[in-house]
Amino acid sequence: MKLHTLYGSVEFEDIHIPTPDTSPAGLREQVLLTKAVMDAASPQDIKVARSYDENEVIPVVEFAQARLGVPNTPGLADTIDAFVQDAFIEPILFRAKQGFAVPRPHVLARQLGVPFQMPIESMWLSAKSYPSGHAGGSRLAAHLLAHMYGARPDRLFAFADSVARSRMHIGAHTPQDILAAQVMADQFFELLLARQ
Repeated sequence: MKLHTLYGSVEFEDIHIPTPDTSPAGLREQVLLTKAVMDAASPQDIKVARSYDENEVIPVVEFAQARLGVPNTPGLADTIDAFVQDAFIEPILFRAKQGFAVPRPHVLARQLGVPFQMPIESMWLSAKSYPSGHAGGSRLAAHLLAHMYGARPDRLFAFADSVARSRMHIGAHTPQDILAAQVMADQFFELLLARQ
């Protein structure tokens, strides 16, 4: 299955990317919100977050296959992951990350003098923070699965939201990182459908 032939293409310039609040007060608020979520995370939350750290799309596909009746087609998870990475994450979301260049919460915390101890080391900490690749990728995967297989969007989006929240459980992202990526994924999917 070639998703690039099923859907049209969307360019970076087609997406309206929300501007982050990079004022000192805004960044401090984002760090404190992230710290509160991180501090409230249970050991199970951290364990789940660790499992999502390497990839955000495949867990959404596996959830849809296990719980929502999406066929267990060989290669489906890899196909959807490749599409999300090649069409959205790399050309659009990562470009926004580089353009805004908002540091990760632990870096901001150090700059702002906020005590901040991450429970695990994420493999993505060298990348910028805004917007969140995991939040955007999991959200787009949920859109694709709901559209392609009629899987329940409410359950898919709830699961994708749990993947996004897991990024705050480990202190890798702030709420504005997550919300911006979800807005971008929604826009991207709407444009895909319009160009189909």
